[in-house]
Amino acid sequence: KVYALTCGGNVANMLAKAGIQSEVLGMRLPINIPKMARLVFRLRKDKPHILHTFFFDANFAGAIARCFCDVPVFIVSRRNMDVWKKRRHIAAERFAAKRADVVAVNSAAVKDFAAKQEGISPSCIEVIYNGVEPSDADEAPGTGTLRADGKTVLVTVAAMIERKGHHILLEALDKIN
Repeated sequence: KVYALTCGGNVANMLAKAGIQSEVLGMRLPINIPKMARLVFRLRKDKPHILHTFFFDANFAGAIARCFCDVPVFIVSRRNMDVWKKRRHIAAERFAAKRADVVAVNSAAVKDFAAKQEGISPSCIEVIYNGVEPSDADEAPGTGTLRADGKTVLVTVAAMIERKGHHILLEALDKIN
């Protein structure tokens, strides 16, 4: 199941067509108690094994929710150095990181920045680079079994909002297939 904090957009429609449930919680910072309670209720009801959040708002909301839910694994993700953050934002990121089992970042620079700015042990930060090398994909377990028709498979993880340009990716995928 996919929960979106603010909006579902076109991706929510695509998820529905694929049979994947999604729900928009309507949360924006500052987080208010009724909407936070709604997230906690949903997590207690669904009992996920993994709670994986992306970016500042979701990382902070997820960290608060984990304090009230028994979620075995909590992963926060960062994709930017976010030099705009004020002390309160850094404190919120530190709060989230301390409650996470791992902080996933997309570059060594973001890892170093988060470790230094928030005092996170580098051993708690995992770098997962964006994309894969084509040679790595050729050797990956299960390669060739995802699509019997030989067509390219695309996976993207991003906010379910129109400005992310998911429609462009789908049009491009259609052209290369």
